[in-house]
Amino acid sequence: MFINILKENCHECYACVRNCPVSAVKVNNSRVEVIEERCINCGKCVELCSQNAREIVNNSELVLNMLKENRNITAVLAPSFPAYKINWQKKDWELLLKKMNFKAIHDVAWGAELVSQEYIKIVEKSNDTVVSTACPVIVKLINKYYPKLTKYLAPVVSPMQAVSRYLKKVEPELKVIIIGPCQAKKIELEKEENVKAVLTFSEVFSIAEKMNIKLNKEDEKKGKIFAEYKLDDNEISQNSRSLAVGGALYKKAADSKKNSVHIEGEKQVLEFLEALENKKINIDFADLLFCRGCLDGFDLRSDNYYLKEKALYDYIKANENFNNYDLSASENLNLTQSFKAEDISLSIPDEEEIWNILNKTNKYNEDDLLDCGACGYSSCKDKAAAVYQGFAEVNICLPYLLREKRKEVKEIQQVNKDLDLIINSSYDGIMLLNKEGKIDKINQSYLNMLDLEITEIKGKYLKELEEKLNIYPAFNLEKLKEKEKITFVQNTSQEKRILLTAKAIKNSDCKLKQIIINARDLAELDLISFNKQNQVKNIPDYIISKSSEMQKILKLASKIAKTDSTVLITGESGVGKEVVAKYIYEQSEKKKNFVKINCAAIPETLLESELFGYEKGAFSGARKSGKPGLIEEADKGTLFLDEIGELSLNMQAKLLQVLQEHSVFRIGSVKPKKVDFRLIAATNRNLEKMVAEKEFREDLYYRLNVLPICIPPLRKRKVDIPALAQKTLKDLSKKYDKEITISDQALEILMKYDWPGNVREVNNIIERLMLTVESNIIKQKDVISLLENDFIDGGISVSSVMPLSEAVEEVEKKILEMAKEDGKSTYEIADILKVNQSTVVRKINKYFN
Repeated sequence: MFINILKENCHECYACVRNCPVSAVKVNNSRVEVIEERCINCGKCVELCSQNAREIVNNSELVLNMLKENRNITAVLAPSFPAYKINWQKKDWELLLKKMNFKAIHDVAWGAELVSQEYIKIVEKSNDTVVSTACPVIVKLINKYYPKLTKYLAPVVSPMQAVSRYLKKVEPELKVIIIGPCQAKKIELEKEENVKAVLTFSEVFSIAEKMNIKLNKEDEKKGKIFAEYKLDDNEISQNSRSLAVGGALYKKAADSKKNSVHIEGEKQVLEFLEALENKKINIDFADLLFCRGCLDGFDLRSDNYYLKEKALYDYIKANENFNNYDLSASENLNLTQSFKAEDISLSIPDEEEIWNILNKTNKYNEDDLLDCGACGYSSCKDKAAAVYQGFAEVNICLPYLLREKRKEVKEIQQVNKDLDLIINSSYDGIMLLNKEGKIDKINQSYLNMLDLEITEIKGKYLKELEEKLNIYPAFNLEKLKEKEKITFVQNTSQEKRILLTAKAIKNSDCKLKQIIINARDLAELDLISFNKQNQVKNIPDYIISKSSEMQKILKLASKIAKTDSTVLITGESGVGKEVVAKYIYEQSEKKKNFVKINCAAIPETLLESELFGYEKGAFSGARKSGKPGLIEEADKGTLFLDEIGELSLNMQAKLLQVLQEHSVFRIGSVKPKKVDFRLIAATNRNLEKMVAEKEFREDLYYRLNVLPICIPPLRKRKVDIPALAQKTLKDLSKKYDKEITISDQALEILMKYDWPGNVREVNNIIERLMLTVESNIIKQKDVISLLENDFIDGGISVSSVMPLSEAVEEVEKKILEMAKEDGKSTYEIADILKVNQSTVVRKINKYFN
């Protein structure tokens, strides 16, 4: 294709339709396309396009690669080159082209010299009209649109074709790059084997710029750069270069025919061809050019013609040719070519067919025809004929379009009003962002959640808003570019928690175009009503959830399982934090792996290698093959960090880095490995107090505490106790192959107990009862006996009289000893005893060293 169409820039101006000399364009979906089989390659549509929607095929990249890779390349300059750089001399062109890696320079003027001799022979012998032209546009124009005149075309190649054939003969392996002002030569020279590309002058200089080539004073002193391509003393005539001026090429041939004419320019050529085809004139010799010769070629058209002509003649006087040429080598050189007329005739619609088309744009009689030319055609009927022939669309009539557009605008305005009403009436917050994250639209519900007015939002980026309101975690725009949708929970400085769902709107190239965010205040979600319709469904049998407290927890867990946000589960030891974590994992989309890490069970010295893994040879004793860490194993799955409060500050910092960057460094590695996991953390410690005491990182705490779940102790949800006991008894019956039941009275006693060990203690007590009772039923007395013994063993007894201060110390020591038995932290002991944590630490040091 000669011309590339940049459709995204084409916007219904139809300048090319109006100005194409041969109507070789058509309208398709309101965009103009070039009809290749009808195009004459004049480039006028490119020159006239104000929208930069057309470009001529550019071979710059091809030639640039050739120059970098090959040294056997020659440049052939069209005779008009002195007019492109008016102040340049021969040495300037030599220096530039040598630096660009050209082997030699040749003149198209030599081809003009050869061709002019051929024309003299043809004109002298012919008794019929002879049409000569060096312009490929004229050749295509005659073959396609005046096929009756094809027989008059002189069967001679153009000067550029002549010099390429000459070089093919004298140096067959030479690769030729033609350089000139004419875009149409790109098509004409496609069939010449040794011509690898045709460049305009401006394309040559763009290549030089890419190669970072410039001329300087040192270059000017170097003298001759190219070895002369000298075969004998027969030099090309200096006058041959003047053949770049329109008409000069064929003066010799015209001199022998008095009835001859030289014609330049689109309008003049078309009028002449029409007269010649209709036999209204009789001519012996006609020399035709679509423009004013090489000096007015596509690449030179913007400059003053007469200044270009003066520069050419000044150059001829001051400079010699680039090379000498061998006249003998041109003997028997084939300089002929044949032309073939093409049939591109079109069917002509009759009057009825014309009016059928006109009716579609509300034109029913002659008075309705505007003939304004806005569509690119001189009359409405011409446009209708083009529609019939497939070159135009019915609706490119601009007056008709304007009427339709007005109606469409009114409809769109009404639709926008309706949409605004719907959006602002929505209970959910709705926000529209552009691809950079700038807020384009936001509804009132969202503004209410943020406690802001529209004036505080408009024109701002979401990132600015998050920083202003101290919202965390921040919206991750880069993550959304990779995914279709993300859901997470944000916390605000006003202690609000907002559930966000961000959806990417992408274009046809799958690139992000806009973002729609849907938001809901979690405080408004109904997590209290647990009637039959709202009960959590499909609860696994390993979870006991008879109490409303556990129902709330499981319903919340089910909701947040669909998100990627971090979950922090808190509660006393033994309440079932791991069970809830496992439930969230099973309900989530990331089901590849469930990796559990007990941060308190692994020694500090081994924890880093277990978490992050290591490369081979990372430390003494490391496996030769290296080892992936547990975090890597959680990729595409869920990572459960139990007892996270036991991590050292050093490990907390490393974990924070993993959460922020979603990548992990193995020990001994310098390359990060991307990991994508859902994090669930659990602890029985008070992390807020640990943060206050500088024992836990504040930034990590906020990273973890995105979706907090606090599991109440068993004493606050006693309705679960009977079900837990029955479930444990059932499982143990299978384990020990022993059928044991429990009485209702025994269950009542179990419900009166406080269960400081929570669910874990229930399991232990039931197992102990099952193994110790003599009958096949656990009775009330069995439970009382066991629980009372435990109470007595753990109680305080006084055996003798002692000083009151000693008795107080003895009681303090016994109480602390009891509190320590469950492995509680000093903070938790302080909570139970209703004293400061520092008091607990001091007393423990006093009594237990």
